[in-house]
Amino acid sequence: MQKQYISHFGEKFVIPAHLSFSVNIGDVIMLNGLHQLITGFGIYDNQMWTEKVYEDGCHLGAANYENITNAVVVTDESTRRNVINAYKNATLEHFERFKEMMSRYISLDVIEMHLKQFE
Repeated sequence: MQKQYISHFGEKFVIPAHLSFSVNIGDVIMLNGLHQLITGFGIYDNQMWTEKVYEDGCHLGAANYENITNAVVVTDESTRRNVINAYKNATLEHFERFKEMMSRYISLDVIEMHLKQFE
């Protein structure tokens, strides 16, 4: 069976089996001086969608594909939880703020299914 994940848009994607990735969904990395949460896979080896966490929290608009070959995996559980919680909080606050518009495209249930991947 192919492994799947749910994107932040609520779409189910299959993890590309023909590519290699050194980290998984939900892993936290340090890359380019920022903590980043892995939330998706790209179309090249070690290309992954990351959500960046700054000192003032997660900026959803800063997410992008990154080549994570030179990333350091964060193993400190406190730091991992802080990064994951920053992403969860930003996602839920964004939905709440734009609920009227966003609920035409995605439900809170789907967002919560996406966020459960990081527990």
